[in-house]
Amino acid sequence: MRTIVLMMCVAVLFTLATAAGAEDKKLEIRPGSTMAEVLGSLAGASVDLTLRSGTTLSGKVGPVHQNVMVLAELRGKEFYDAVVRIDDISAVSVRVRSK
Repeated sequence: MRTIVLMMCVAVLFTLATAAGAEDKKLEIRPGSTMAEVLGSLAGASVDLTLRSGTTLSGKVGPVHQNVMVLAELRGKEFYDAVVRIDDISAVSVRVRSK
């Protein structure tokens, strides 16, 4: 009986944790924000970067410095990372909500 109660408690906690993690996120910027600051706030998030050339790179935001950043686990090339010049980034797309 204790095992069943314990399993039910674990299931309820898992459901609550999943629901809390599914809340919509906000992508926020402040006046004067730099691309490096925005990328730094997205550390570990999966993003699509659109470069000035029109090329799109997708992966996870790694370390961000003033002039360059690491885009890790490139989509389609999961064993590769890339170093991207921040001044070459035109747009950052990040998933902030589910249906």
